[in-house]
Amino acid sequence: MDRPARGMADYAAVKTALATWLGVAAREVRRDHPTVLDVRMPHLDTAFAAHSAVGTAPALGPGADPVEAVREQVVLPVLDAPGR
Repeated sequence: MDRPARGMADYAAVKTALATWLGVAAREVRRDHPTVLDVRMPHLDTAFAAHSAVGTAPALGPGADPVEAVREQVVLPVLDAPGR
C-alpha cells in the first residue's frame, strides 16, 4: 500500500491518476502487445525532491541511489520477463 508523506497529497493524486491512465491505456492497446510498466520508485537521491512546484518541499530522509533503483526495479524485471 502506498502511504505518501504528509505535504505530498497533490503529488500522490497525480501518481494515482497516472497509474489509472496506464492501466486503461494498456487494456485499450492490448492487441498490439505493448509493454506497459507502472514502476513505483522509492524516494531517490536527486535534486528533484528539493524543488517543489508550489510552496516548500517536505523534509525527506536520504534517498536511494537512482541508478541502482532503476536497475533493480526496471532493468532486471524486464530482463527476467517471460518470453525473453
